[in-house]
Amino acid sequence: METTITAIQQFILAGKSFFTIQNKETEKRFTYKVCQATDDDKKPKDLWFVSILVGSDNDNSYQYAGIITSGGFRITAKSRITDEATSVKAFTWLWGMIKSNRELPEKVEFYHAGRCARCGRKLTTPESIELGFGPKCAGIVGI
Repeated sequence: METTITAIQQFILAGKSFFTIQNKETEKRFTYKVCQATDDDKKPKDLWFVSILVGSDNDNSYQYAGIITSGGFRITAKSRITDEATSVKAFTWLWGMIKSNRELPEKVEFYHAGRCARCGRKLTTPESIELGFGPKCAGIVGI
């Protein structure tokens, strides 16, 4: 997967992305799930829900943290994770880098979780794994 800040933003906002960011110096890492909201007709809205992996079950141990809107990322009243949590601070920092169009420093790695960023299906072909999107979804998002 291309790891420019533009590609990272496109990946995160594709619809149903799973990814990890890691600081290579401290070796701390956090895994996130970002899902786009839809209306009653299943049409995407300009609202994304951010969840953080808090347990060992990589599919089900996510806890809601906040939302991304045109105004940025923020925690909400329904979040059980505070803005003081290191995982929230890390996502806030990442989103700040994206919104200011600044590339990630070399000490920070961005990894997709082997799932299509748009539909969330597991990727199986080397081309799809490298890209971070399945072939149909890559066409839909214009890659």
